[in-house]
Amino acid sequence: MLRRLNILLLEVGGDIVDGVGIYPEQKEELVIRDIHKQYSKFYEYLSMIPDYIEIIIMPGNHDATRQAEPQPAISEDFVQEYYDDPRIHMTGNPLTAELHGVRVVSYHGRSLDDIISAIPGMSYTKPAKAMLSLLKKRHLSPIYGGRVPLAPENTDYLILEELPEILHMGHVHTFDYLTYRNTLVINSGTFQSQTSFQKKVNLQPTPGKIPVIDLQTLKIVKMEFI
Repeated sequence: MLRRLNILLLEVGGDIVDGVGIYPEQKEELVIRDIHKQYSKFYEYLSMIPDYIEIIIMPGNHDATRQAEPQPAISEDFVQEYYDDPRIHMTGNPLTAELHGVRVVSYHGRSLDDIISAIPGMSYTKPAKAMLSLLKKRHLSPIYGGRVPLAPENTDYLILEELPEILHMGHVHTFDYLTYRNTLVINSGTFQSQTSFQKKVNLQPTPGKIPVIDLQTLKIVKMEFI
C-alpha cells in the first residue's frame, strides 16, 4: 500500500511517546514506564519503514523537551539512534519548511486547548475549525496566560508571517481537515485510543485514521489502520 501511494516523506507532529507523569494517574496506564525505553520502542517501529521514506520528527508536550514554546528538538540524550539515522530529521516545534516545493507550517497544537475553551462553537471533534482561527489570527498561540507556557524569546517564532500551503497540527488526537483560501488545514490524528484523562475532558480520539497528502494537488487520501 505504501509503495502504491508513492510515499516519500513521513512527518510526525509531536508526542511520539506517552512520556511519564504528564497527567494524573498516567503511570497506571503505561506499558513502558521508562521514557528512554519508550523512545527506543518507537525507533523499532521507525526501523520498519522503507528506507526510501524520509522522516521528520518534532516534539509535543509529552516529549522530553521543555514545555515552553517554541520547543527545541528532542535532545540526543534521549534519542541518539534517531540522530544517527540519516533518514530522520529532528526539528523544533513549530516548524516551517518547504517540502517538495510546498510551504508547510507544522505545530504540535497545544494552543488548541486554549482556543477551544475560549471561543464559542469550537470543539475537540472538529479541530480544523479551531486551527482556522489561528490561521486567521496569523499566530499559532495568540492567548497569553492560558495553558501554553511561552518562552521569552527575542523573536516570536509563533507568528505566521506568510500563509502556508499546508498548516499541520496534532495534539487533540482527532483527524480533521478543511481548505481555506488555498491553504490545507489538517489535524493528523493519533494511533492511541481514549485515555482516562481524555475521557474526563470529553475528548474522543479517532485512532488509526492517517492522512496521506499529494503535494502536487494537496488532495488527501485517508488511510485507516484500525
